Parts: sequence; structure tokens; C-alpha cells
Amino acid sequence: MIKSVKTVCNLCGLCGCGMVVTVQDGRATEVRGDEDHPENRGVLCAKGRAALEILHAPDRLKTPLKRTGRRGEGKWDRISWDEALGLLAERLRQVKERYGPEAVDFHKGSGHDLCAGDVRPYLHRLANLFGTPNLSSPFFICNGPRSLNMFQMTGGVPAPEVENSQCVVLWGINPTETAITRHMRIRDAVGRGAKLVVIDPRATHFAKQADVHLQPRPGSDGALALGLLGVIVDDGLFDREFVTKWTVGFEELRSLLADYPVERVEQITWVPQDEVREAAHLYAETTPACIFLGNALDQHTGASQAIRSITALMAITGNLDSRGGNVIYSPCSLAKNPVALHDRLPPEMAAKRLGNRFPLTSFPFTRIAHTPSVIKAILEEEPYPVKAMVVMAANPALTSANSQEVVAALKKLEFLAVADVFMSETAELADLVLPASTFLEQTYYATYEAGAYLKPSRPGLLMLRPQVVPPLHESWPDWKIIFELGRRLGYGEYFPWQSIEEAMDYELGPVGITSDDLLDHPEGIQIPGPSFLYQRFAKKGLWGKFMIGLLNRTVFRKYPNMYHKYRRMGFLTPSKKVEFFSRQLGELGCDALPVYRESTESPLGDPGLVDSYPLVLTTGAKLGCYVHAQMRNIPSLRRRMPHNVAEIHPDTAAECDVTDGEVVLLETPRAGVNCQVRITEDIRPRVVQLYHGFAKVNANLLTDNRSFDPITGSVPMRSSLCRILKA
Repeated sequence: MIKSVKTVCNLCGLCGCGMVVTVQDGRATEVRGDEDHPENRGVLCAKGRAALEILHAPDRLKTPLKRTGRRGEGKWDRISWDEALGLLAERLRQVKERYGPEAVDFHKGSGHDLCAGDVRPYLHRLANLFGTPNLSSPFFICNGPRSLNMFQMTGGVPAPEVENSQCVVLWGINPTETAITRHMRIRDAVGRGAKLVVIDPRATHFAKQADVHLQPRPGSDGALALGLLGVIVDDGLFDREFVTKWTVGFEELRSLLADYPVERVEQITWVPQDEVREAAHLYAETTPACIFLGNALDQHTGASQAIRSITALMAITGNLDSRGGNVIYSPCSLAKNPVALHDRLPPEMAAKRLGNRFPLTSFPFTRIAHTPSVIKAILEEEPYPVKAMVVMAANPALTSANSQEVVAALKKLEFLAVADVFMSETAELADLVLPASTFLEQTYYATYEAGAYLKPSRPGLLMLRPQVVPPLHESWPDWKIIFELGRRLGYGEYFPWQSIEEAMDYELGPVGITSDDLLDHPEGIQIPGPSFLYQRFAKKGLWGKFMIGLLNRTVFRKYPNMYHKYRRMGFLTPSKKVEFFSRQLGELGCDALPVYRESTESPLGDPGLVDSYPLVLTTGAKLGCYVHAQMRNIPSLRRRMPHNVAEIHPDTAAECDVTDGEVVLLETPRAGVNCQVRITEDIRPRVVQLYHGFAKVNANLLTDNRSFDPITGSVPMRSSLCRILKA
């Protein structure tokens, strides 16, 4: 029997592309893009096209494995799921009894089930019931800094409405490699005549088409943003009415900008002052204009203030919450029943969350432990010891900064369990390895909420991501691992669902949509109004439904295309205005204004060190064939980029006396790696770019995990000093 199944890809964690899978006699045999899907319109990236190759990969983890030799020796015994769950529950109980629940860290990355639905709240549920405040993730270097700082400043997360924009700014983002749907929307905007500004030290696909391409020194984005703000203010290009009525601290900001004339900005950023002026005028004078902020901005010690400065650019030009600008959607997440059970964690335990000195860790939407602080607690047992970790869909041994310390910490643990699809570098160090399912082997739902970061500006959309084939081998989906472990630990009453469909029905209760409804509508079901209506009125019976319908037809009849909402309700900040000056941050001991502070390891931060390490290393540029450290074992994808390379400009190559393809020693103050050089004019002089996620040439051997952004705990993975030597 042959059938076609519509589903949603979630290999990249960003796009949620529609996909059609052909299934013959229970085996998936073909995959293609869904031409009816509103996001990707039939287009799939290389990863999506390789979905079946990933599904059927011969080196997948097939059964639970228990370590028998030394850590990393590769000696395993195959065991049953019953034995594996019993061992896992018993070891976690032992650690809890000896050291307290906080000695266990649950770590969740982006992998098996993210983007098209996210079971992380269920892992948080388990952690809170267990009593540990420590659920860590890469959030502090991936989207967390952008979300927190934009929210703190504006009361929302302003999303670029590129469809109606006349000027698009791409800042530290390369959508051609990271998100095909985003690439398509920007391409369409440029095609209809929108101006394009790209800010990136590398000449990416869109940079080569841009009206203005600025190539700042990595880590100097905050100074560049202040320079752009200074030109706009000095030349009178700002929206005076908006600034007067709807901002706090403009005069203080203006005083700060006086310290950043374009001449000084050029010295700091290496961007010629004429280019700074040109970009400022193009953005301010072409309306409406929107800004895409990329992951590159998250990974610096000055991440927060750079993001605040860029958000200020949106505000002073009148492009905040305006049509074609950066729109603050309210709210920016779907109404669901909460499943994390944060109220079950005692306040005294929440106060023990590792990294609590960074405001991001206690952000109400996250409550995430700070991964470098977890690593430090393992190694130094301060402020208390961490003795066990459960890692799901993550590979911190390769993806976290300063891999040498991370690996040493993982080896020191009394117990490490890893659930993954393949044997990762972290799994190789584990005591217990659990085989996880891919997205094609499990059911969940995909959300396309109005205004969710980089999603389209249309009413919320829910789509089912059905199980295409049963789990292969003995793999389990993440939700099943979490539910069953919760029951083994004695929390069965809190995991009453016997299937993910039952859990979905509970989650989506306020919206009034069930898993059966989604099954009956593979094209998706629209949510016509803002989520808080459903949360407020869902349990009010017929009267509640009447009120939701009435409000959607009146007050919210234009939702989500509602602009200038602040004119009716103000911004959701303490002052009800955009806060250039933040009293809250000042009270926390942070800079109240978006002050630019040089990283300690930079050409200007440590002149003595720069004598030995004269180049700037940036790591982590994305490759369209991989996601972080994943998929390098997939032949069709690996052929596209089999080995890591260090990209340098011809001028840099001449200074270092190296040739294209030569193997060199690339060193930072922490370590060195031998790697090939790729000489290209697509990167600015004096900058070295090394890709991340490769095990053999691991960029994170070179990165620093001891210097932090004071607000988010971000580490400088994209701005370190380095040198190139003959190998």
C-alpha cells in the first residue's frame, strides 16, 4: 500500500517547512516539499531533502546502551528499556539523597522535537517535580539575549515585518544558510525594490546584493549601533514625536552618543565612517524599515547592550510596532495550559539556580540554568556540587565554549545519561545512552503564531506533525522518555497521559483544538485572535466563546495586522514607554544605558595580548547542510562540506605567509587546532572565521567560557584573539 503523509520538518529548529512523505508498506520512501504550505511553498533545503537518509542511517542508535569500560573507551552492553529506565531513576535518586536535588542538571538542546512543537516544558516539569532548579540549555547564547533585552526595553519581542518593508537590515544573520523560508521572504522584498543593508564581517549571499554592506570587527556591534544612532540624532533623522511621547531616557542616550562620533566608531569597529553615515541615512530615510537580528549578536560579552542599541534604532526612527517595521505582537506565543509546573519548585530551591546572578536565568519565560556555571559547579563544586546530568538532544562536549573544560566536567560526573539519535561526542562519555526517535517517528504539532520570532504576520496557525512511520529499531520519542522516567521517579500522577495526543489535548485546551481536529485538517487550523483571549475565556463555556468571537470581530478584527498598539495601551514596561534608560538594570548593577564596553580579549581590550594574538577569531557561522554539530555522518550532506576550514582574507594570508589549502596552527590563549586555510575575499582582513560543530577541528577548543555578558551570561564565542602559525 502506498500513501502520502503531510507533515512538518523540524530538522533546523527555525522554519517548520511543509513536507510530504511517501510511505510504501510502512516504509518511508520519498520526501518532497509541500507546495500548499504557506511557509516554504514546496521548497526544501538540503537537510529536509536528506530527511529519509537521516531516518534510515545505518549508524543510528538502536537500543539502550550501558557503559562497561572506561568513559570514552567505547565498550557497551545492550540493555532493555526497562533496565535502562530503572538504572537511570535509581542513579538520580542516589545523587538526590546524597547531595540534594540541585546536584542533578537536566540539559536540553535543539534537536529531535523542537521547532515543530517543543517538549522542553515537559522536561522542565520533570525537573521541577524532582526538585532541581537546574535545567540548562544553549538559550543564553541562542535567542535568549535577543528575547530578554528587546522584551526588557519594549515589553515585547519586535519581529521584522519584511512583507511590507521598504528597507531590510540583516544584522549578524545569514538566512540563506540558516532558514530557507526567511531567505525566500527577504528575496521577495529585494525583488520588489526594497533596499538592503547587511552588517556582517563576511560577504554572505545577501551581502553581495546589498545597497550597503558594513563589515565590523566581530564583537564591536554595540559601538556600530551607537554610531548609527549618533548620525541619526545629529542629522535630525529621528521621529521627534515618538521619541518625545513614547521613550524614557532620550537625553541621557543623546549624551552617551556624544562619546561615539563616527571617527571613533571607525577606530573601534574598522568600518569606514562614510559607510556608517550612508547606512544610517538609508535606514532612517527609507520607510518603513525593519531589522533582522541574528544569532551572531548573542555570542559576545557585550551582547545585551548591543541588542539594546539596535532596538533603540527601531524606536527613534518610528519603525517600532509600525507597518513594515519591527512589530510587537501581543502576545507572541500560543495560549496553552502550562505544563512546566514552575510553582512546584520551592522558592529556596529556585534561588539556587546556577547562574542566578544573570537576569536571564530567572526570565519568567525560561527559568534556565547557565551552562558555564553548571560546568564550573561540576569541576569546582561551587557554590555546590553537580554530580549527575541527563542530556537530551544536545552535544555540549562539542557545542559549548571551552570544550576541554566541558569534557573534563562530563568525565568527572558520577552519572551521565544521554538521549540522542546518534552516538554523539557527549554520548561517548556517558554511563547510559538512550536511542531517540526522529521527527518522522513521532506525533506533535507545529505552531505558526502571529509574531513569533521570524514567523509570518498572519493569524496564528496550528498544524499537525503526524507520525509518518513507527519508531525504528528500539528508539523512543523524547516525550515518552520523559513521561516514563517521571513515572519511575514516582511522579505518575503528574504524567497521566498514555499518548502524546492526550498530552496535546491538555496543552491546547484553552484554544479549543484537539489532536483529532488537527488530524482532520492537515492544512492547519487558524487561530483568529490573540492568545490571551483564549486563556481568559476558554473555561467560561458558551459565554466565553461568545466573548472571544465578539472581541475578534471588533477590537481585534485587524489582528495580527494591528500597529501602533502603544497609542492605546502603552508599552508593557514599567514606564509604559520604550526604555533607553532602564532603572531596573541599574538597580541590578548593570549599565542603565546601552554603553559599549570592549571585551577584555580584543584588539582594544588587551593591547598586550594583541601583540601575541593579532587577529580576531569568530566561530559559529552556519552551514546550510548541518545544524550545529548534527548530520555530519549523513553522506549526502557531508559531501557538501566534509572538513572544517579557517577562512581568511588574502591580505591576512600574505601577512601570515600562508597559501590556500595549507594546514596551519590556529591558536587562541586557550588552545590551538590544526586546520586548512581557505583564502577568500568574502571575509574582512584581520578576521579569521572557523566553523563550529566539527569534531576533528573543534572551534570550541579555542573559545572562552570564563568571560560573560553581565545580563545574559553570554560568552564570546564569536570574538576572541587568535594567531595563525605554520603547522
